[in-house]
Amino acid sequence: MHFLKVFGCVAYIKRLRPHLTKLDDRGQKVVFIGYQSGSKAYRFYDPATERVHVSRDAIFDESALWD
Repeated sequence: MHFLKVFGCVAYIKRLRPHLTKLDDRGQKVVFIGYQSGSKAYRFYDPATERVHVSRDAIFDESALWD
């Protein structure tokens, strides 16, 4: 069961905004909050913007918890 992740862990999702230059950061630090129903995606919360993001492209740091 490699798809199960620790709830509340730190994750990094890929930003897909237009007009990013070569040296802009593409990773966004978020908190894992669950799984998207009806698809194979994860749900993330961004405390800086107070928005929920849905993404399949993420890297999880399960040893680091959000404080």
